[in-house]
Amino acid sequence: MKTVLKALKVIVLTIVTFGLYGAYWIFVNMFADDEVPDRDDPQKAARNAQDTITLTWLHFLNR
Repeated sequence: MKTVLKALKVIVLTIVTFGLYGAYWIFVNMFADDEVPDRDDPQKAARNAQDTITLTWLHFLNR
């Protein structure tokens, strides 16, 4: 019984931790600077990918 409770505790804490980190990540990416003059093309592409992922999650959460 103790093993099951420990496993459930780990699962719940993992969900909470990733949920908090995910919320932080979305919040940071929503208000990040898009126009940084010294970015090269791979960095711009990575920023666009982060924007796309952020918008996808926000759309999913607003369903």
